[in-house]
Amino acid sequence: MEVIWRDKYSVGIKEIDNQHKYFIGLMNDLYNAITASKGREELKSLFQNLIEYSEVHFATEEKYFDEFKYEGAAEHKLKHQEMRDEIKRIKGMENKNEIDFYGGIVFFLSQWLDDHLEKMDQKYVECFKGHGLE
Repeated sequence: MEVIWRDKYSVGIKEIDNQHKYFIGLMNDLYNAITASKGREELKSLFQNLIEYSEVHFATEEKYFDEFKYEGAAEHKLKHQEMRDEIKRIKGMENKNEIDFYGGIVFFLSQWLDDHLEKMDQKYVECFKGHGLE
């Protein structure tokens, strides 16, 4: 299932929204590669791109948490770590059927992202905008 950007995901901060949209694009690239029956190496590469970009994005948010002394930082960082841990757990099953494996990743990430963008990320909007981010 391809993930579609929805207005409810927007935090109204261009840098963060653009990162979220790019991440969704990477997820969709993986999904499209699955549906097109691409080979193991391409799927593995697309999955690695997702993992690497999630770290770039988390680093951006966490930099602002620290810089702005965001009061919800500890809880939010914990959610990021839970996602990292789940990806590591899933990655440990990489030698199973590629379609099931990568399809499961896309499903997990789409569910996690929907919940995280709609609930967790909305909590820091006031703090970030209060420090001048637009």
